[in-house]
Amino acid sequence: MSTVSSPPRATLVASRLGRAGGLLVTRLADERTLDELRAEAFASCASAQRSEVPEPSGDGEQRGQPERRIATSVGGPVLAEFFTSGATLAMLYSLTGVRWTPFGNQGTFSFYGPGDHLGIHRDAPGCDLALITCVYDDGAPDAPGGELVVYPGRSSQTIAPIRADPGCGAHTVRVAPGETAILLGGIVPHRVTEIGRGRLRVVAPLCYSVLAD
Repeated sequence: MSTVSSPPRATLVASRLGRAGGLLVTRLADERTLDELRAEAFASCASAQRSEVPEPSGDGEQRGQPERRIATSVGGPVLAEFFTSGATLAMLYSLTGVRWTPFGNQGTFSFYGPGDHLGIHRDAPGCDLALITCVYDDGAPDAPGGELVVYPGRSSQTIAPIRADPGCGAHTVRVAPGETAILLGGIVPHRVTEIGRGRLRVVAPLCYSVLAD
């Protein structure tokens, strides 16, 4: 079996996940796994690489290159096990009717501090579906910033008109520590709102590609 570059869009849109707007939030990690993921994330924090891109590009494209401020580090064995587990892959199949394989060699942790954010985009080719697990957030449950904003009704548009009118069709979701967002990130445009002062949020974004026979 091998990955394919273009997933069966019609199948995904018609799936249970697609009918939910391409986004579901659930709890996949048990408390032990969550504690281990948190410990692994903080152990890797010293080696995190910061990325700052002040202006977006690719407005006429389906994917787009977003403006961003974020730090990332490579995950370890705990994240790898969570990434590749049979239970995770079976759950994704049940939601989409499509078989998936991890995209890339390793998962990563993303660290959002004050002012950090991720602009409007679709995920890179090959990252057709994303699992985004919040492993830590020291802000209050209702603290603004760090929300996942999705545009399910604008999935057929290029990035330019969405950036021009980011309030239209925006659906904002809070992913609490321990929760996982399951997102058709190659189809549904999305962004992460700016984190406020004196706060740290850590997430583990994992990408999956469709499998072909």
